[in-house]
Amino acid sequence: MTGMEIVMKKMDRKKKQRLRKSRSIVRSNMELMIPVCVLFAVLLLFLFRNMGEAKEMAYRYMQDMATVNAARVNEDISKINSEMVYLIQQDKNIQGLPNDITPQTTEYYKLLQDIISLNKMLKIRYGGSYFFYEYIAAAELLVLDKSPYFSVSMKSDVALELEKVIKGYLSGERKRSEWNYFSAEGEEYLFCFYETGGRAVGCIIALGDLFTNFNISNLGYEGIPYLVMENGEILMQGQEDKREIQILLNGGYFHKPTVYSYQLGRIGQLNLLIASNEGILDKIIILQLANSILAISIILGVGVITFIYYKKILAPMRQFVKQLSDSEEEKWIHDTEDQQILELEMASAEFREMMRQIQSLKIAIYEKELMHSRTELEYVQEQINSHFYLNCISVIHGMAEMHHAEDIVLMSEKLSDYVRYVVNDSYVLREIRQEIAHIKDYIDIQKMRYEDFFHFEVISDEEVEKCLIPPLVLQVFVENAINHGVNFERQVEITLYIVEERYHGEDYIYICISDTGGGFTDESLDKIKNGKSIEYNGRRHVGVQNTLKRLQIIYGDRAEINFFNMSEHYGAVVELRIPVFHPTT
Repeated sequence: MTGMEIVMKKMDRKKKQRLRKSRSIVRSNMELMIPVCVLFAVLLLFLFRNMGEAKEMAYRYMQDMATVNAARVNEDISKINSEMVYLIQQDKNIQGLPNDITPQTTEYYKLLQDIISLNKMLKIRYGGSYFFYEYIAAAELLVLDKSPYFSVSMKSDVALELEKVIKGYLSGERKRSEWNYFSAEGEEYLFCFYETGGRAVGCIIALGDLFTNFNISNLGYEGIPYLVMENGEILMQGQEDKREIQILLNGGYFHKPTVYSYQLGRIGQLNLLIASNEGILDKIIILQLANSILAISIILGVGVITFIYYKKILAPMRQFVKQLSDSEEEKWIHDTEDQQILELEMASAEFREMMRQIQSLKIAIYEKELMHSRTELEYVQEQINSHFYLNCISVIHGMAEMHHAEDIVLMSEKLSDYVRYVVNDSYVLREIRQEIAHIKDYIDIQKMRYEDFFHFEVISDEEVEKCLIPPLVLQVFVENAINHGVNFERQVEITLYIVEERYHGEDYIYICISDTGGGFTDESLDKIKNGKSIEYNGRRHVGVQNTLKRLQIIYGDRAEINFFNMSEHYGAVVELRIPVFHPTT
């Protein structure tokens, strides 16, 4: 038997073992009645949640309604208080009634009718539940919204009790308060009282009419309102309700009742007690309990099947998903653990093969990108340095012709330092102070050419000079300022400003190179904006564009560069922002 035949035989034996241990996921799903388990599990959860939510919904509805009504009543009370203060102080009709008015003084009947009309209008404005009155103490005159009542007039029980309370206030027998109550015709009435100089105005509302806004019921629950006055006394519509309130507050039911409280102006505290009246909600809860018991019985019946489903299906699938989420690629690629299910075993094998291919592809792409970046940097570095050497050689040649030996020596030293710095490792970031020293060498060389036709200044601090930047970036823009800004007609100021700043929540280095020359031409700015090279004196200049490419390769979108003029055709400015990099210690 050959080696190949042995390998094939082992593979067949492993395949048969996987088939014996593995089961089709389709067959398992059909056998384990997943829809039944899911249906009754959801039903059980739904029933238990609804038992509490139905009660909470009823309570929430009554609370919301009571809150709205309490706010409206408070608004009415506030407006009524303000209205009464205005009437007692400013109303000419009330002030115009004499203290000695009698039923025989007919000349004031028109005035009385105007006051009655005013009471009717106020009743309409605030709803039919409120009644308004005026009272003249000296004449014992009470004016309501239907007719005036003198001391000899026939009065209703409500009018008699109201007049009695007012007299008690005026005589000092009863302690005054802005709002109080009295009983008449077997019902409680709330009233407000404002008085000055023996003349009083106010408002009356039956307690039952006030409670009509708060008699709220929903889903078998009922809100029972009662009022606690400032002196602690409880006001109810009837004695039966008062006894029911006492039973509920003393814990006569299974649990302490829910009470919502609202302050009604200076009247007192209105409480809304929530009580069950054994209505539809109780029946719904009983039905839900019966359904819950049925659902529990059914779920227990399929419990064994669910356990088998978990062991045979869910557990292997969870293990498979856990392996899929494993961040260690090497572990996944070389893992040969048995998945126990045929479909998962097949998927695992396919996934491992896909991971191997992805890993190989990632390595190839990374190497390609690395080579591309290195080539681009080398190309850009080479493009930056070429023209300057030719210019320096021309200057040395001119000096030699003029026999300036010392200048030739100095130029040679500066050029030697310049070349040594340039040919050094161009991939390593350098400190800004090194870049500044290099630029000063470059400036000294250019001074030999342009002499005093330009002045160069560096503004920075020691801390920012310790930061790292790509080499030769600053020199490109300084060189560009000299080549395009300096002429032999007038002196040009060139400034290099470097500072560390916070920008978009991060630490950045801000670099500004500016000159007082002729500035960028519109054509140059347009070409820089569109990524094109600049042509000057018939020669193509690629230094700026190559530097922009270098910054894009190194920093990506985090580098920001702006080109503009100080004014039209004057003063070129280059602003550069790059992230801060500190040297590692």
